[in-house]
Amino acid sequence: QVASNPALQQLLGYTADEMLGMTFADFTHPDDVQRDWELYRELVAGKRKFYAMQKRYIHKDGHTIWANLVVSLVQGERREQDRFAIRMVEDITEQKQMQNALVQAEKLAAAGKLAASFAHEINNPLQSVIGCLGLAEETLMEGGDASCYMRMAREELRRVARIVGELRDLHRQVRLEEREPTDISALVEQILTLSMKKCRDAGIHVVWERAEGLPPLMVVPDRIRQVFLNVLLNAVDAMPEGGDLEIKARRTTDPEGVSISFRDTGIGMSSEAQQHLFTAFYSTKPNGLGLGLYLTKKIVDEHGGHIKVESELGEGTTLTIWLPS
Repeated sequence: QVASNPALQQLLGYTADEMLGMTFADFTHPDDVQRDWELYRELVAGKRKFYAMQKRYIHKDGHTIWANLVVSLVQGERREQDRFAIRMVEDITEQKQMQNALVQAEKLAAAGKLAASFAHEINNPLQSVIGCLGLAEETLMEGGDASCYMRMAREELRRVARIVGELRDLHRQVRLEEREPTDISALVEQILTLSMKKCRDAGIHVVWERAEGLPPLMVVPDRIRQVFLNVLLNAVDAMPEGGDLEIKARRTTDPEGVSISFRDTGIGMSSEAQQHLFTAFYSTKPNGLGLGLYLTKKIVDEHGGHIKVESELGEGTTLTIWLPS
């Protein structure tokens, strides 16, 4: 039976006489009874000197009370006959409520950022579609065949649909069964075709050095294409006055794989910006959402690769992606 002080009686809403006829299980939340009982048995068996836990109690009027509980066993002179447990209960209900309110506020903030990230990630393929339609218009005006640009625009719109699905869960892992032997150079050339008009309009001269004899890599093509497009568009944004973008692919032997570097002559980055470059929702752009490069690194990591950044303010940036073969 329970012997209590006035503080516990006030906390739980029972009188001293009422508590004399009760056990702690009588006013413990049902979900916490088993864990408390297991720890208490270990205490009585001598496996513990004391135990501590957070648990919930039920007030006499029915509302829930959160508490920090510390239980220790007191051994009397006659040992078994004089043993009793001392329970120290600290009311942390208000603290828990504040924590829950903070968690809810953080969830709402994250939801807002996630909603905004849709616009960021979807904007990339939509810009590609705009570029393709512009090229198609120019080609048709010259009497040429624009079907290849229409196919690319359709593929990018399909990618929008896939991105919508992927952004529902930013922590989705790349599944091994989705990977297939892929020509990395072909993926680079696809994103160059998609971004040709954007680069031209921005006054950016692109040099693509394709290496011969690159091994096919086991990757998810659409995810790696997204990586290359994110990196290219970031390079374009870093050259608001125009400039040069040099893209190189080469085979590596130690370890075996392929590296693809994107070197721009843009504004560059400070060392502090480089440290946070791949952090979710961090961006040096006034209207940036900081999700593109976060997802880029996540995808590369999932493929067993890595990203290296070299940059100086006013000197441009080189971003190198390595993927294993």
